[in-house]
Amino acid sequence: MPEKLMMKRLVKTLSEFGLQITTSNDEEKLPYEACIVDFGMDEKERPVALQILHYSQDIISAIQETEEEPNPTNLSILSFVMTIPVEIPLKTIGEVMRLICLANKSLPLGSLNCSEIEKSVYFTYSIPIFNELPSELTLLTILQTALFVKDTFLSTIDEVALGSTSVHKILEDNDLTPQLVESVKHRKKHDASRR
Repeated sequence: MPEKLMMKRLVKTLSEFGLQITTSNDEEKLPYEACIVDFGMDEKERPVALQILHYSQDIISAIQETEEEPNPTNLSILSFVMTIPVEIPLKTIGEVMRLICLANKSLPLGSLNCSEIEKSVYFTYSIPIFNELPSELTLLTILQTALFVKDTFLSTIDEVALGSTSVHKILEDNDLTPQLVESVKHRKKHDASRR
């Protein structure tokens, strides 16, 4: 399926979910197709959005720097990226990394990552596609996971980044989401049984 048609279908599907979508235009000259899903504001009135990037076979081949002919399977990649609107000071970046390692245990897909260079945290998930969009259920699961990250972890990431709390204190207080508490308990039992 041609790149532009794939993105048009994706935007149409997402719009049917009642979401506000912004698309990149041809004048931006991006090496990929992109759209942005508006997730509104966080509790500190900062905008939160999920960017969806569609990388075609040509881009994938260029990244891999191979001299092979492009694969005729029409493989492309949809990449979902949501930047957490919090600047991470260098003095707390290690603590934030500890927090996102814990948080990742409760995510059904995708992961939180931290960039020391950009001083930011972001949620990301990529899915290979062959000529067809992922199912509506798959798209909804990705969107719900991104919203779960926003609603559940954004304020905690902010607090840890600002130094108002620490991962140690969060663990002591069991001040985690129920899924994360269960995940940590299960991991401790699993580790203890292996000894």
